[in-house]
Amino acid sequence: MARNASDVIASLEPDRRRRIEGRATALIAEEMSHQPMRYVDGRTLRATGRTVQFTTRITSDLQAEIKLFAAQHGLQINELLEQAFAALKREVQK
Repeated sequence: MARNASDVIASLEPDRRRRIEGRATALIAEEMSHQPMRYVDGRTLRATGRTVQFTTRITSDLQAEIKLFAAQHGLQINELLEQAFAALKREVQK
């Protein structure tokens, strides 16, 4: 007895079924729009566009201060760095 694709997908575990359905939706949308479309998962939804790693050495006291300040203000360290740099640029331009 031949099974169609819908029957096969329905018989899969829920997690695997969601992944396949997500990819199928992306492929259908790509075909309809003639534009490449990326598969969207949780990491993609949380993406911030920050793709370059920035590493530097600082003292442990400064690290502790930065982490504490970021936590107190609900910021991630990269957001804190971006805001601090923007403030420094504004200050220098005065």
